[in-house]
Amino acid sequence: MHLRNKIDKTSMFQYLNTKPENSIIDNNQSSIFNRKSLAQTAERIAPRPRPSLRLGRPGRAKIVNPWPRPQSGSHQGGLKSQAGFTLIEIGIAIFILAIGLIGMLALFPIGVDSIKKVTQYSNAAILSELAISDLKTNDIVGIMGTLTAGQTYTYPDINNINQDKQFEDSSVNTVLARYSWQAIVKSINTTDTNLVRAQIAIFRNFNSSQFGTGTADFAASPSVSNVSAFPSGLTSKHYIRADNDKFWYRIDSIGTATTTIALEGPFLGNTGAGLAFSTTDDIIDIYETMFAKR
Repeated sequence: MHLRNKIDKTSMFQYLNTKPENSIIDNNQSSIFNRKSLAQTAERIAPRPRPSLRLGRPGRAKIVNPWPRPQSGSHQGGLKSQAGFTLIEIGIAIFILAIGLIGMLALFPIGVDSIKKVTQYSNAAILSELAISDLKTNDIVGIMGTLTAGQTYTYPDINNINQDKQFEDSSVNTVLARYSWQAIVKSINTTDTNLVRAQIAIFRNFNSSQFGTGTADFAASPSVSNVSAFPSGLTSKHYIRADNDKFWYRIDSIGTATTTIALEGPFLGNTGAGLAFSTTDDIIDIYETMFAKR
């Protein structure tokens, strides 16, 4: 044993003598070796976290990295993420919201007006039945039998074209009634009064002093020509009548440049040139019916 150690030492001494360049170690290289040795020693001594196992598919385990890489948008280096809305994005959102609100506000008046018209038309339909019942009760055919056949008259006053009749309210009071009506009646045959044509006009706030007036030429067509002057505020959907005929006609359009008024239907009354007419926007609706003698 001692002999073997002696031989090993002698061999090493001879090896160092035969390779003198290995006997000299540079100081820089020595310092590098020392640092590497210290790092390797520290790494062996320091406790390392053991990778955790996460079960995936049956029969396999997934190794989870104990030092996950920071994801984008997370806290890095103690600084918070700066993600958020810019002023331009907020401004665009407010602009879109404002357009939607303006559109909704524009629809409110249209909706209120539509509801108001539907309510008025519903009321007018019910009131027209009351007017028809009134005409039957007062025997309008019998009244026409005492008058000149083929002539046009108004009801309730055959001598006053501008007289209406108010509906009674729930308290049987005509002063507070919101609606009124007028009937225009005419015998179909100039020699027989047993068949009577009746037009019932339902008015809202009837006021004949606010009727528009003028003169025009009425022919057996839907066109009224040579209108002397257009009443103030006259538009389509208003009503016009030739005062000698008394029946109301709904206006379809107005031609100010051609001084004409187009009706929704042909004029059926006595035609003529320069006839006086009246216009109104107080009529809610008009109903046509026939009465016959039993």
